[in-house]
Amino acid sequence: MLTTDKDEYAETTRSFKNFGSAKVGNELHFIRYGSNYKMSDIIAAVGVAQIAKLPKIIERRIELAKTYDKLLSEVGGIRTPRVEKGIYHIYQTYAACVEGNGVRDKLIQALRALGIEAQIGTYALHLEPYYQTLERQGDLANSRMLCENLIALPMFHSMTHEDQERVVAAIDQFLRSGRQ
Repeated sequence: MLTTDKDEYAETTRSFKNFGSAKVGNELHFIRYGSNYKMSDIIAAVGVAQIAKLPKIIERRIELAKTYDKLLSEVGGIRTPRVEKGIYHIYQTYAACVEGNGVRDKLIQALRALGIEAQIGTYALHLEPYYQTLERQGDLANSRMLCENLIALPMFHSMTHEDQERVVAAIDQFLRSGRQ
């Protein structure tokens, strides 16, 4: 626990415990080294209880991902995650790739306007302030492309088939509308 009357210390500590991230304007960026130090004892106790349920939780996430795969296969302008043979994907996030520069961000806004929560699918850490000075190999074009085009779709244990149909219908309608 940390207590302080100095805003700078509080802000730095909050950033450090959340992977080094902080709001810059209206956007989240990684501005310093950080880690994930947000767990309380209560959360840890819940986590221990959840371990026994983990196989069922993963099974449900895979089931939801397969439904998204099937529904999105009929939608143009978006590619579902590709899972190579022999890989066991647990779908911590269902991230699909939206085609076209800038389309993903407009799609996220359109979904949110309909009450459907969607997020960017990943960050390109080499573009974040803290990591820009580190040595890297190549231009990392794939990382940049994924950062600009991946969308994380809603996925939760109690999600119904109808919920997923609503999400995909909204995506399809947006992509067909030409609003991008």
